[in-house]
Amino acid sequence: MDEVFGSEVMSEAVSKSLSYGREVFQVFVSSGVKCTNIPGTKYMIIMKSNPRFWWFKHQYFSLCADQTTKKMKRGATPPSWFYTNQDLRRRDKPHGPNQYGVRKSGSAHTVIAFTLTVYDGGLDLKAQVTNMFKIIHAWFVSPSPERAACKYVGLLRHTMPNFLKAVEKIDRTTSISDDHMRAAARKAEVCIKSVTKAPPNICYETPLDMFMLDEDIKRFVEGCGYSSWAGLDGDLSSRKVFYKNGNLVPWDRIESLP
Repeated sequence: MDEVFGSEVMSEAVSKSLSYGREVFQVFVSSGVKCTNIPGTKYMIIMKSNPRFWWFKHQYFSLCADQTTKKMKRGATPPSWFYTNQDLRRRDKPHGPNQYGVRKSGSAHTVIAFTLTVYDGGLDLKAQVTNMFKIIHAWFVSPSPERAACKYVGLLRHTMPNFLKAVEKIDRTTSISDDHMRAAARKAEVCIKSVTKAPPNICYETPLDMFMLDEDIKRFVEGCGYSSWAGLDGDLSSRKVFYKNGNLVPWDRIESLP
């Protein structure tokens, strides 16, 4: 992989080096938590970064959501998940007071999380998720993957220049030139085409601790209107909504890791 993307390559060389059949977005949907502060149920949706899409960052979704909202008819309400995307630190080996760790080996291990609210009387969960990824797919392929790639690396140029220098192996003292940006955009276009050519692989009823730290799980529950585990449905623990083993970490022991 490093050999393929370590220097500028032609698309023909890339297509011969990589299997496109397996390159799709991997999506994981949690079980729902009934909210006390709104008439609906919240789900966490995790988009796992594709191994080759190593510059995948949540800022792109915020930009697309903002542009889409501006084009909506007056009075239209954006979907609940539009502005909820964020990078999460993916679980790794046990570490710290919560027995969870933080990966520090690069952006390829970052996941992007969305919070989807299914309001009472609204479309069912699978219909909502399907609509969600139709919109996300359009952000990458319309009007063209080439334009999406240019917009994406252009965003990185302004918001994360140090990150872009790191992945492109540019000397930190050197300005990012237009040639650098064009080469990065060509690589991004290849990646976008490979991960959007097939429908996303969506897995439902994923325990939240598959990707989230204890502190992230706690914030999600608080966002549903709860201040402790006690107020939740009695069967949430046994259904393994939060933890794969079904055991809840004591609420007061959950602390933020440095």
